Amino acid sequence: MTVRLDVRQQLQSCEFRLTWGDGQQLLPIPLPQPIVLMEAYQEWQRTYLNFYRAFRGRVVGVGHLTEVDDRRAQLVKAEADLLSEFHQWLRSPKLSDLRQQIAHLAKECSLQAATQSGPTPSLTIFLTCYPIELERLPWEAWEIGKELGTVTAIRLARTPDQIRAKPVKATRQGRNRVLVILGDDTGLDFKADREAVQGLSAIADIRFMGWQPGQDPTALLTDITEAITDSRGWDMLLFAGHSNEAATGGGELAIAPNLTLSVHELAPSLVVARQHGLQFALFNSCSGLGLARSLIDLGFNQVAILREPIHNQVAQEFLVQFLRGMAQHKDVHEALITAGQALKLEKNLTFPSSALVPSLFCRPGQPLFRFRKFGWREWLRQLRPTRRQALALFGVAGLSVWLPVQGALLEQRLWSQAVYRRLSGQTAGVVSPHPVTVIQIDETSLVKAGISEPVPMNRAYLAELLDQISQRQGRVIGVDYLLDRPIQATEDQAIAAALGRAAAQGTWLVLATMSTAQGEWSPILPEATFPSPPPRWSLAGDIWVNQSYLSVLNPWEDPTQEPLPFAYLLALGAELNNEPAATVPRPTPQNSSPLITQVVEYLDAQGQAYTDLFSKRSRHHLMTVLGYWVGQWWLQPVIDFSIPPAQVYQTLPAWQLLEDSTPELNLENHVVILAAGGYGEAGVLPGQDNWPLPAAVRHWRFWQDNPAVSLQTITGGELHAYMVHHLLTRHLVVPIPDLWMVGLAAILGQGTAIALQRTAMTHRQGYLLLIGATAAYGVLSLQMYVSAAILMPWLLPSLTVWIYALPAVNSLKAEEQRTRLANA
Repeated sequence: MTVRLDVRQQLQSCEFRLTWGDGQQLLPIPLPQPIVLMEAYQEWQRTYLNFYRAFRGRVVGVGHLTEVDDRRAQLVKAEADLLSEFHQWLRSPKLSDLRQQIAHLAKECSLQAATQSGPTPSLTIFLTCYPIELERLPWEAWEIGKELGTVTAIRLARTPDQIRAKPVKATRQGRNRVLVILGDDTGLDFKADREAVQGLSAIADIRFMGWQPGQDPTALLTDITEAITDSRGWDMLLFAGHSNEAATGGGELAIAPNLTLSVHELAPSLVVARQHGLQFALFNSCSGLGLARSLIDLGFNQVAILREPIHNQVAQEFLVQFLRGMAQHKDVHEALITAGQALKLEKNLTFPSSALVPSLFCRPGQPLFRFRKFGWREWLRQLRPTRRQALALFGVAGLSVWLPVQGALLEQRLWSQAVYRRLSGQTAGVVSPHPVTVIQIDETSLVKAGISEPVPMNRAYLAELLDQISQRQGRVIGVDYLLDRPIQATEDQAIAAALGRAAAQGTWLVLATMSTAQGEWSPILPEATFPSPPPRWSLAGDIWVNQSYLSVLNPWEDPTQEPLPFAYLLALGAELNNEPAATVPRPTPQNSSPLITQVVEYLDAQGQAYTDLFSKRSRHHLMTVLGYWVGQWWLQPVIDFSIPPAQVYQTLPAWQLLEDSTPELNLENHVVILAAGGYGEAGVLPGQDNWPLPAAVRHWRFWQDNPAVSLQTITGGELHAYMVHHLLTRHLVVPIPDLWMVGLAAILGQGTAIALQRTAMTHRQGYLLLIGATAAYGVLSLQMYVSAAILMPWLLPSLTVWIYALPAVNSLKAEEQRTRLANA
């Protein structure tokens, strides 16, 4: 409810007019001219000025100051006389109806508040006085609530008789911002003012500005104007220094020695600031009645001022008390009342009459300003992007989940890692306890063997190779060829005999299988060819590969029913082959149960889950499975092509193995993969086993300077070799999803933008900061890959940070350009 009290001087009387609610009002009540009261005020003002010597104003013509021995006693007596006359005037019987109506309104306010949860109810009376002589009276000392005995607190706020500007609904979001203008400091010390304002730093960003010795006045005026009109907006404007009332101009502010600025001159800038969210102004300076009236007229919601000339120490004490209340999230009226009470009760002996000076001017019907509490909602709101940033962020997020883009970024990242390893001298990785050897049936081997149709591969030829590997003590062998369909009897018998001989020697054989179009698994061998079922002495390995990601285990599937990855079984065979325990299962045709069942049972008996034998990273993470549902590979380890191939595996053409050109070759303790070596028909479909050469591997092969290696393709057998190496060395690099890092970068980028806006930094420094931080993050991510086996994406997160931070840097540049133009 809005309650207004209008007090106006007529020819022979002062007229009181009370209005409230929806047009309700009392008849005007005339009182005699307060001649004695005005004389008491003038006497009080003389003694007040006589007691306080140094003022934040330059007031002249207030009468002759007579030196007396006890100026304090005179001031205390003058204050008592003034308040006595003032209260006696307001207790006139003619105002009884007015007081009763106010008491009734206070009771209504109390009853209404009783039905609602909220703060203690209060009734605010908006007071308008005319002329200024009536406005100078200490109306805040009228404790009408105590006189009436109301439960509801009755507060008095002033409002000017003229308000032309429409109310502006614009309010700022995010962290509170305070602009502090320190004016001419002649005879003043702003140290205490600065310290008091700094007490708000926990809840607000504060910017100080003001005159510095030697500064050009024109440049200062430009700086003040630009600061006030900052597009980021302000919540509170505070001026400290000398000020004065003026007959024209709406009040004057001394911003530098011999330089004053009127409110009318500042009006255009203040209107812009109001449109950007500025609601409240505090003038901790002298004689602020004209300032307050002008600013409310310009559209401000509240303005706090000191009506009289004020001593420097009193102004500082008031500011400390007022800002302390604001820091406690009190509204400006509560803070001003609290500050006045502190001056009256705690500082009255030191600063008599100082509690009579502060006043609050308000625009009726507008919410009282208080600092926003910066909780998680405000924090999230501050992170909200602009429209352009949101569109850009949406585009980056889309790129981060688009598989072709992910593949290209991963390709280039692994190449970067390879270059970083070489340049930083970190090419030497963990040596595998079981070297990996890939026996490759390449084009030369086919020609030398006279094989013109390599699909399906001649099984008699495979049998020869298996025998050679066995003779060279190879005890862990993987055959990367499907042998599921019977072909010529002689070839099937040859491969059956070779496998039988290897199994009889205790060789861990991993034979290829893959899922068919019907969702079934192909047999590893035509079982009719073997007297003992192959699963009892061999392992069925899924040969499906992804060129970029490691084949990992699915912990929710039964390994005795669903084949495990080909590379995993080879690494598992290598580990168990070296186990000396007699209880370790061994591949032999005499086994009565499938070999994989024996292996799982053995590991369980040892308290070791088969899924965690090498690393917990070698099995599906829950987020990985969830990612599959949306077509993503979240947290699935990548094949680390940044490691030089020579450190991962060695290759040997099949023809060299058969021609005994390497008699010193001993494959004991090796993991041997028998695979295609790059001929055109390799794969279930022609060429399917020849993959585009990763850029990182091309980098190593280029520096290897070996003309025999291909710079175009990598084979499926070599991909399996990389995976076996990673499992045996526990080197599994987990990529952090781009989408996750883009989300984190959005928060970091907005935080960077906010930090840039709060710091005094040039745009050049801003650019250098962004470039330096981006480069530093790049180096950090490269080293994290090497040291911690974590792949943190660089490009899209860095781009996201720039999307948020670059506009903030550009705004610094624009502000510098405006300053240069103003100084030109």
